[in-house]
Amino acid sequence: MKKILFLVCGLLMSTLAAETKIHPQHPRLLFREADLEWIREKCKKEPYASVYQAMKSWADRHVGSKSSKEDMTIYGFLYQIENDKSYLEEAKRRLMEASNHELQFLKPTYEMKYTYDLIYNGLDKKDQAFLAQKLLAMHVSNPYKPDVMGIHQICNEGSSTLAVWGDEGVDMEMLKKRFQKERDAYLDRNFRVGNTIAQRWGGWHRSFECRCWRKYIPRFAEMWLNATGEDTFDNPLIRSQGAWYLYHTLPGFKDHKNFRIIPDSYTAFGQGNDYNDWDNPLILAKRLNEGLSQWWWQQPLSRNQIWGYGAYRIFFVNLSLENLREKDIDRLAQTGIFWRIILYHEQEVETVSPEKFPEDAYHEGMGLVSMRSSWQDDAAFGFFHCGRIASGKPDDLDNNNFFIYRNGYLATDGWPRGKTAHYGYEWDNYRRRTIAHNLITVYDPDEPLENFYSQYARVNVPTHTAGKVESNDGGQLGQHVLELDPNLHPWKEEKATNIYKQNGFIRAFRSSPEYTYTLGDATESYSAHKLEAFTREFVFLKPGIFVVFDRVVSNKKEFKKTWHIHPMEKPEINGKDFKWKAFRPKAAYSNKSPLGWLAGTTLLPKESSTELIGGKGKECWVDGKNYHTVRGEDISRGHFTKQDEEEWKNSWRIDIRDKNEEKETFFLHVLQTFPDEPEKLAQVKLLEESNSYGVRIEDEGKVWELTFNKDGGGKGKISLKQDGKSIISEHLPSKVEDTYKAWEKDPRYENWIRDKRYRLVIPQEDFIKE
Repeated sequence: MKKILFLVCGLLMSTLAAETKIHPQHPRLLFREADLEWIREKCKKEPYASVYQAMKSWADRHVGSKSSKEDMTIYGFLYQIENDKSYLEEAKRRLMEASNHELQFLKPTYEMKYTYDLIYNGLDKKDQAFLAQKLLAMHVSNPYKPDVMGIHQICNEGSSTLAVWGDEGVDMEMLKKRFQKERDAYLDRNFRVGNTIAQRWGGWHRSFECRCWRKYIPRFAEMWLNATGEDTFDNPLIRSQGAWYLYHTLPGFKDHKNFRIIPDSYTAFGQGNDYNDWDNPLILAKRLNEGLSQWWWQQPLSRNQIWGYGAYRIFFVNLSLENLREKDIDRLAQTGIFWRIILYHEQEVETVSPEKFPEDAYHEGMGLVSMRSSWQDDAAFGFFHCGRIASGKPDDLDNNNFFIYRNGYLATDGWPRGKTAHYGYEWDNYRRRTIAHNLITVYDPDEPLENFYSQYARVNVPTHTAGKVESNDGGQLGQHVLELDPNLHPWKEEKATNIYKQNGFIRAFRSSPEYTYTLGDATESYSAHKLEAFTREFVFLKPGIFVVFDRVVSNKKEFKKTWHIHPMEKPEINGKDFKWKAFRPKAAYSNKSPLGWLAGTTLLPKESSTELIGGKGKECWVDGKNYHTVRGEDISRGHFTKQDEEEWKNSWRIDIRDKNEEKETFFLHVLQTFPDEPEKLAQVKLLEESNSYGVRIEDEGKVWELTFNKDGGGKGKISLKQDGKSIISEHLPSKVEDTYKAWEKDPRYENWIRDKRYRLVIPQEDFIKE
């Protein structure tokens, strides 16, 4: 039924595309001529009047000065508002200067198109024709084949089409063919494919890290609305952007200089990305009455470091220039923030802060689960991945991987973050591989190395940068041996990395105020020649304990199975117990908060060995060999700087194995997290019955009991007693319960199911229509 629904939606969107018409008059990208009256009136009212006058003052003082990409639109905007030809001439000068530069595929040039659109009617025919042709030809370095229409082309080249449609010097027959492809790709293919993958959660999630979706789509949707009259904002692929960032952001983001995105797959590890991008959150907030995006825009954590300090922080909340110095105001004016505020900021949009949303989120299709104990800065945060490989950039081989954070990084992906996503000796042989994640490897010494080629081998780059794939880590299958998904592969002409048939599955999920449960099945992620089954049950007992139960069945008992976990500070190991403190990059965090700690216990295998890997000489240790690039040596192994070398000091791994190798092996671990160094640990005890393993955890009046069936299919049990009183006693799920009905007693629940602003998160079956 779901496939039929999406097919029907696709046909409807294609029909809609065939009827698309572009507004014939200029301006038509930022607004239309009919909008000028309300814009001029808005410029007369506070707080926008002060912002407008500050922008105008800056523009008057900088006529004839050196230009930049950002400031040309200011003069075009002022020309429309003031109808003053001196602004027209200055905008033209700056636009002409910019048009002399070679412009490339991955460098969006919206300001040029905005400015052209704003001053078109004031240009003579010669200048109109010159600039129109320049806009059409600006992406001269497009590396994609002519038959491929990706998101960059849709938004970069599509905005050029919208800008010059019907203008002087334009070959309209050529442009009509180009527009047909752009509109079909925008209205049908990208929305259909993205939303098929992940329905309400915003579609093709991982491209957000690439900044493509958040950087291009909201701006282009705004241009599309103004130029064609078609509103594409109320689509999960666009609507969910604020929520996607919310559930991929680590605790502590409200008080620190930069917020941090979790390192799921290729996402830059430990790197704070600015979400704001000037106008995108404001556009989303305005068009959707989307209070979470309005909140994001106000936060210093969501902007680059220039705007995160002092009076700038206050300005983005109240828009008052009172506490800003003149040079600070000029700095804001030059970037074009002021005209964006005038066009997109709406005081009527009520901000919706993170505390009002559920703490857990399940991202269907991509197989992502985000969970946290609260929205406080010292909350425990967990993230689980088991889904499909689908990305414009390469994915890690990491189905059933987990990540834990609390007052710093506790259980992470292999360190350090990479300088590039596409190639490198360490990337192919270690960093992107299964062994560099909190996962299980199954070592078959005769497994062909070609099974381990990661997707970087598919990227068309010179041999010396593509890396040499030599290691056998016992991990998951490289992307090149997987089959493309014929239903979801959007750019079939490219015949390279894209959307592959799913080989990891979340079989069961439940969110509740007391715990979050996820069952991942990564069996198909490994070669069938060595592995029969690998399921992982990942349970977050709030506020800070994680239980991990794994069932691994190999084809031969001699295929060595190893359980890996990655701290970033050197751990202390005592028999089956281990602990370490969290790691935080010094430059990005306040030193006021304590460092978190993790304490772990191995309950299964009963007879296990624990080995510490890492330190100088074992940074990328695989099967007795170090695949680390040594700075200044073999150039074929990549380019590393002194800083890169320094970061590898935070690279540790614990390997746990069963001393009694069998075909079927169970691993059971309890991982306790703390906001500071703990004085006392919870007491854990292994429980065993004929058909199940389990654990009893006693922690300050709480007694948890969990049992996991030995078949790895879920349906275990969970109970919680508080001071002798039964709080929970129920079976764990055997299917995905993608709902928040277990939260009915939460005081926020009524808003979740009734207020349409929470449709960002709440599934359709929970939501009540008034």
